[in-house]
Amino acid sequence: MSDQTATLETNAAPQTTAAQDWWRDLDTRDRAGRARLKRADLDAAMIDEATVRLFRRLGRRTPRDLSRIAALATVLAAVREDTGRATPFARQIGFSKLPADPQKPDADNKPALSVLRFKRLMSASDDADLARQLRRAVDLLGGKANVEDIKRVVLGWHRPETRRSFAFDYFGAGIAAPSHDTATDADVADNSLDPALSA
Repeated sequence: MSDQTATLETNAAPQTTAAQDWWRDLDTRDRAGRARLKRADLDAAMIDEATVRLFRRLGRRTPRDLSRIAALATVLAAVREDTGRATPFARQIGFSKLPADPQKPDADNKPALSVLRFKRLMSASDDADLARQLRRAVDLLGGKANVEDIKRVVLGWHRPETRRSFAFDYFGAGIAAPSHDTATDADVADNSLDPALSA
């Protein structure tokens, strides 16, 4: 392994766990911050010190990123237990296998989030709406969710690939989906992918 490769791997490791570390800190060191974020709307979350810490941990530098990071903070504040990376978040709220008729799922294949609510989530118009819909989904899971995948989804929501893989996973067809995009923290700053931020 070259020194350059080792440096890249060393630098990449903290970014992949930054959201998880921040989430753990909310539970162990900043319960008041968790409580504030659970009640906060997006405007209040953007000026909360816990959100600012997440903003810094994810390496953000521009104020335009703050709205998306605030959305992430409010959703992660609703998570009580990190289920790990094995199951994508959309699969957790969706069908366990591809349903013959999503409107009339089998008793053993009912999604936690109804198809109607899923459609509302998929049509989230802004970061505040996305945060509201995702918090509702986390609540339906009893607060047990994949923290790292929620980060991937929220930070990459402006990318069609993220929404597409999210939909495939929800409908239990993840195996047929394009491979999970790897929305990095740097993607939040890539405003060319987000028409709302490039205006």
